[in-house]
Amino acid sequence: MVFIFDFIENMTSYKKDIEKLMWVDYQLPQRNKNNYTSFIKGYLSGKDDKGFEERVSLYLNKVHQINIEYNTWIEQLDHYSYKQNKSMSLVEGLGTLLQEMEDYSGKLDEEKALFDEEEICWDGELKGEMKEQIQLQDNTLITVGDYIQFTDKIGDSYKQTKFYDSSLRAPCWDLFYPSERDFNHVYFYFDVGEKDERFVTFSRVRCLFSNSIIQIKSISSHKGKVILYSDLFAIELEKAFQEREIKLLSEGNGEIELTDFSSLSEQFDNYIQGISEYPSLRETINRWCVYFLRYLDKPWYKYHQSINGSWHKNNEIS
Repeated sequence: MVFIFDFIENMTSYKKDIEKLMWVDYQLPQRNKNNYTSFIKGYLSGKDDKGFEERVSLYLNKVHQINIEYNTWIEQLDHYSYKQNKSMSLVEGLGTLLQEMEDYSGKLDEEKALFDEEEICWDGELKGEMKEQIQLQDNTLITVGDYIQFTDKIGDSYKQTKFYDSSLRAPCWDLFYPSERDFNHVYFYFDVGEKDERFVTFSRVRCLFSNSIIQIKSISSHKGKVILYSDLFAIELEKAFQEREIKLLSEGNGEIELTDFSSLSEQFDNYIQGISEYPSLRETINRWCVYFLRYLDKPWYKYHQSINGSWHKNNEIS
């Protein structure tokens, strides 16, 4: 594979290419994103450099934290250009970016490996003593079959996502990645072994799952901790309550509707069976968060992304 550094070595000829791109910036009959995109794609296709897009994309993700998984590299470039100067065109942005990359000495191929990392213990742990009910220090009773709701860790940050405003050129994607705002004592989990005797936990639950409602399927006392289990989540009860990460719902809350995680459960099952299309559980969750966001029933979910990467209002056919 030919990478961008291979032809950056001859910067004299490459600078001439950039000069041509800049010249085109003022010659296109309509200076808009679609025309810039078409030209850049055609221009680079003619150069037959298959590694170019990957290198640009990895660089923008690693150095500028511009999402690589849910944007095309052109969208990443548009985001970068907008951050540099709101009036900067894609062609100008590409020229600026290449000049910046010329002085970069890091190894971008190492960045690609990060997406395969996952927090998981495949050996599993014993669930410990199973209980039907547990009483907290404030005398609150938690019983198998009760409903738990995750608290809100998102706030107004959804307004900076394309799912709320698809016109954003420089959207924020951190809701869909692990971050400091994630739940500290709520984990993804699944059973392994026979008779639910063992379990595996992996990765703190993302803040995107805020306000989700789950039902307690089992309770255990394990290593001095009380753990609640739903179909896909394990909760360290006392600490989760202390930090107000969860709340117990009662009949006084009105009709309780569980959040639909059946499709995520199916994705986990596929991964465990070795038939997942994604290389890691982390990637599986990342993809689910975007393509199945509708199941989280967010009131701010106004736009969705189609398979070809374009954005549409939820009531429009994509």
